Amino acid sequence: PVDPTGQQELGENDSDVVVEQGEVYLHGQSGERKATGTYYTKTRFVEHLLDNSLEPALDDHLERLDRLREEEGRTAAAKAFFDFRVSDIAMGSGHFLVGAVDRIENRLMKYLTRDDVHLPQVEEELDRLRDAAEDAFESSEEMPEVERSQLLRRQVARRCIYGVDVNDLSTELARLSLWVHTFVPGLPLAFLDYNLTTGDSLAGIGTLDEVSDILDVDQTNLGMFMGGSSVMKEIEDAIDDLGSFADADAQQVAKARETREEIRDQLEETRAAFDILAASRIDDEIDPEVVNDDDGVNLLESDEYETAQDVLAATSPLHFPAAFPEVFNGNNPGFDVLLGNPPWDESTLEDKEFWARYIPGFQGKSEQKQEEARQRLLERRPGLEAELKREKNEKRQRSTILKNGPYGGNSSGGSAPEMYIAFSWRFKHLVGDRGHVGIIVPRGAFSGDNTSDFREKLFDTTTVDDLTFLVNTNEWVFEGIHGQMTITLASYHNSGDPGEKLPLRGPYYDEEEYEEGIQRDPHYFSIEDIRSWTTSSVVPLPPSDEASEAFEQLVSHPKFSYGGGDWKPVPVTPLKLAPYEDEELDDGTTLLHRSDQPPEEDFLPVLGGKAFDFWSVDVSKATVWTDPDLIFDYLQEKRENSYRIGSRSPFSEMPEEWIHDKSTLPCYSARVVFRDSTNKTNTRTVLPALAPPNIILLDTSPYLVWPRGDEKDQAYLMGIMGSIPFDWCARRFVENHVSFYLLNGLPVPRPGRESRLWSRMVELSGALAATDERFREWADAVGVSCTAHSKDEREEMMQEIDALSAHLYGLSRENLQVVFETFHENWDHESRMNAVLEHYDEWAERLESEE
Repeated sequence: PVDPTGQQELGENDSDVVVEQGEVYLHGQSGERKATGTYYTKTRFVEHLLDNSLEPALDDHLERLDRLREEEGRTAAAKAFFDFRVSDIAMGSGHFLVGAVDRIENRLMKYLTRDDVHLPQVEEELDRLRDAAEDAFESSEEMPEVERSQLLRRQVARRCIYGVDVNDLSTELARLSLWVHTFVPGLPLAFLDYNLTTGDSLAGIGTLDEVSDILDVDQTNLGMFMGGSSVMKEIEDAIDDLGSFADADAQQVAKARETREEIRDQLEETRAAFDILAASRIDDEIDPEVVNDDDGVNLLESDEYETAQDVLAATSPLHFPAAFPEVFNGNNPGFDVLLGNPPWDESTLEDKEFWARYIPGFQGKSEQKQEEARQRLLERRPGLEAELKREKNEKRQRSTILKNGPYGGNSSGGSAPEMYIAFSWRFKHLVGDRGHVGIIVPRGAFSGDNTSDFREKLFDTTTVDDLTFLVNTNEWVFEGIHGQMTITLASYHNSGDPGEKLPLRGPYYDEEEYEEGIQRDPHYFSIEDIRSWTTSSVVPLPPSDEASEAFEQLVSHPKFSYGGGDWKPVPVTPLKLAPYEDEELDDGTTLLHRSDQPPEEDFLPVLGGKAFDFWSVDVSKATVWTDPDLIFDYLQEKRENSYRIGSRSPFSEMPEEWIHDKSTLPCYSARVVFRDSTNKTNTRTVLPALAPPNIILLDTSPYLVWPRGDEKDQAYLMGIMGSIPFDWCARRFVENHVSFYLLNGLPVPRPGRESRLWSRMVELSGALAATDERFREWADAVGVSCTAHSKDEREEMMQEIDALSAHLYGLSRENLQVVFETFHENWDHESRMNAVLEHYDEWAERLESEE
């Protein structure tokens, strides 16, 4: 039975007992997938990546075989026949690798059966396997039919497939998957221990280029760690022998395992050197130069190695050049193809995320209800606090590894580096000069501020073959992931001649839409345009074909952050509140109090984004309060400290006397605010409002300061931000948060004050915002009265604002209609669109008559 909180409890009588004492039962660990950021990939999406990454790589491989046959002969082509390396470095149970085996076998078999192709060495290898299988049934009455494709599939798994997973059980499952899939009656299970191995793909040394960077040398090779080229030659010969074993009988499998152990022993000191180098990125006390010591130091006995083991104790680093030397040593190091759906979780653990695993509906409860539910749970399961502490410590250690690794963007990710960012970089680094990548990642890889370096690297060095966006509505893509999450199926290949355009498909909201959409040509954005739209080269979601003209018209206007005009807004992050606890100052004084009611009569409300809607604020939603005797001094100190950091401060362009004059604190006046948390699948994305004076804001409701501009400019910008055209454009870029780097890149029309459109926008927006006497000073400056309007009146005013915005952006009537039709999935837009179009036509007539 389950109690009201969703927790299992013991039954009160025998009828409730399902499993008797001593019986074995299986129980899944609740929340494990979500906690680790791993999700089962449906076969259809595996096939999608194989289509766009593996198949083109196979085209390249077969062309290479043809060139070898023509230029060097059949022997050279036969030697290179299985020289095609595919990997999944977060393989789980091997789903991608099993799919890859089938595709490779299919293409290689077709190649072998071509009339112009004859590769005796390959045919003889398959013949030996067939003979061994038949010999195993020599004394049997029945001989199972062994097809040649089965034998080839077995060798593909043995020779072409590589995989890594941090979980040893996953590695065993992947081996089992490939064994079952490539089983041939009469033959022993192929030796896959070498190719499929356990280790942390992110913690170790990925490439020899990383070694060069750490040691600050121009070039490195594995031989420098192994006593010279002669020792390296011995290892290469052993690896060649390992590859040549057909595993036709148990003796060959045993010999392969023995050879593998010999290679591992020979590489022991190399792994020690890589441990030291990897740990030196984390601990500055470790001197990486010890690996270059020519005095015959035994690294395994060195102090640096001992320290490295302590630094890396939280994980089991896999060093790719040592794990797969045949892949990473030579003229063209790296895999031919990298595939996968790596973990997405952050290397941090939020308290709310942890408790949500055990308390159904936890995230949707009020903070007070969350705390009550948490305490009830702890009464029954007090050990959970220790579990939370343990998991947080593990996450902190991993966080340190990722922040100091070769994963641009994660080092600036505060305390929460993200796994998918590190894996995105790792895939890029591990693939060869002409290699292909197929990866499933959150859309943040192509829109996040902390992934901008990755995108620039991608644009500069690769050709992107496919970006398909899927919105996880009703969890049709991944179970356990929020229905508003946008997921990217990304395929690209390294190229000496990088592509100039990106092919984009989607976003698709269900399987039917996806299957239909991928049959059509993609939408193309030029990389030059993408770089011009935002400072972080954010890849927007592609508009429909009919909406392309509207999108291009919108983005032709100046950016939100444009500094060349008479007015300039700058977004500011207000107070951040820690979960559950009251916020205290250093001296123990409580600054922010959590309560449904103010602790004292004169306490001020502290509002987050949920308290704001279009041109409106609801103070009754306050659950945090502050003492006016403390907060204003605190905010002034915070502002002055921010100003001292220079150009990175949002106050850097404000006059210095303004900074040091406490009476100019923005909270003393009305301010333009907007919600931070949102989602493009919400009804609306950007929600502007006007916060009244003496309201304190939380970080979920950023506000604007104005180095240049006045209240009329504030009213105008609020109008634009609250309009459907602006929001439609924002939805191309915004995923989960209206982040400043995205907001600053959004287009805003800037007409002169003589424009009737500008004047009317100021009038309407100002009237919507100034709802009562709290806004008197601001309303007087704008030139509007403080009046509360009825719901119908507000609706009509907002409809006219949409029409004004469309004219200000230069949208045609057809453009505006398309904006409404494509604004939101399953949105009933007809009534509002028709009302807006009516206003649009009226203004079109006025503007035409003026001309």
